[in-house]
Amino acid sequence: MHIRKDDFPIFRHHPELIYLDSAASAQKPAAVIEWITTYLEHDYANIHRGLYGLAQRSEDMYWATKRLVADWLWASQEEIIFTSNSTAASNLLAQSLMVSGLLKAWDKIVVSTVEHHANIVPRQMAAQQCWCELVYVWLDDWRDISLVDLERVWDDSVKVVALSYVSNVTGKIHRVKEIGDWLAAKRKQWKGKQWWEHDVGVPLYIVDASQAAPHLHIDVQTLWCDALYLTWHKLGAWTGIGVLWWKAEFLRRLTPSLGGWSAIVSVSEQTHVLQDIPDKFEPGTPNLIGVVSLMKALEYLKGLSAVGGRSQAYDAIHIYEKPLMAQCLEWLLELEDNWKIKLIGPRSVESRIGVFSFTVWRDKNPFHLGQFLADHHVCVRVGGQCAQPFHDTYTTGPTCRVSLWLYTTSEDIEIFLKLLREYLND
Repeated sequence: MHIRKDDFPIFRHHPELIYLDSAASAQKPAAVIEWITTYLEHDYANIHRGLYGLAQRSEDMYWATKRLVADWLWASQEEIIFTSNSTAASNLLAQSLMVSGLLKAWDKIVVSTVEHHANIVPRQMAAQQCWCELVYVWLDDWRDISLVDLERVWDDSVKVVALSYVSNVTGKIHRVKEIGDWLAAKRKQWKGKQWWEHDVGVPLYIVDASQAAPHLHIDVQTLWCDALYLTWHKLGAWTGIGVLWWKAEFLRRLTPSLGGWSAIVSVSEQTHVLQDIPDKFEPGTPNLIGVVSLMKALEYLKGLSAVGGRSQAYDAIHIYEKPLMAQCLEWLLELEDNWKIKLIGPRSVESRIGVFSFTVWRDKNPFHLGQFLADHHVCVRVGGQCAQPFHDTYTTGPTCRVSLWLYTTSEDIEIFLKLLREYLND
């Protein structure tokens, strides 16, 4: 795929740019940028209840995008909730469980030590407000979520298990499907009872797919999860648009944590009647620009393969990324062997995505390294990577993170590694 300058205009305007920060946010394809302009010039209006042509066209695009997202995730349209990002989706999950009375004192919420703050902080808030216990599962020697440790903390008081599909620090693809299978086997012991029947040991299984979505095909049916969320600015859409998927049978039993226009059927002085799902979880005017950008981003990703399907799109992405991952990994491991850096994460391209974090040895400062690279037009991310508990436990301090995507080239990696060696040898 020769798409860098043809499909991503930022590289035409900044030919010197080496953008290795796609895990934070992806650059936008020309098709997305142009489509937003077209939408604003020709079709923009608020949706829900507008009877005129502009409003109807916006409404049609809104629901067409939901259908595309549902198809992309192998879900039902009524299970797709638009949010502003992954953090908002994670908070909506936590708050809706609290408002619905489905978390009670002494319940356990399980997360792993490698989670992003977007998964940790909403669980902490839920634990504090409901007097629940927040329990951490450790990682194994391969930096994967330990099933042995999950078994150690397991008992009938576990009501939520919330885990990341892929770490935004290590790049490790976690065993979320294996854990889903394990939890499904636990549920069979309860003869069809569900998690909302509070006195049984059937947990809600939540997957954070934010880092997985740009690289891996996600099928909610095979993950055996109950809820999953992701943010679409990492896949070429606008900022401010995320998706929360939750099984319809569960959504109908939840009380939303937010309310207002478009989420209600009627309002009286003392009460109101909620819409059906998914509308009752989407109060107020949605991010329509984000929604239409999501539509075009999905179409762009499908177009990466000749067939144009979701699975084929990810096959094309994987074929493009794999040699770049191998190149970057090989040279970083060489620097590690020479005691220049310490790579945090898998040593094989088969068990990771193109996200590489490392610490620097001796008197070298990762923040100085980040500034040195920025001075040479190389964009990386330095710090705790929004995963401070992981860094406190498993690393010797802040990390420098390099992340790849569709527009990354071999030359990008060569320039980055040349500058990295220059800095480390200074």
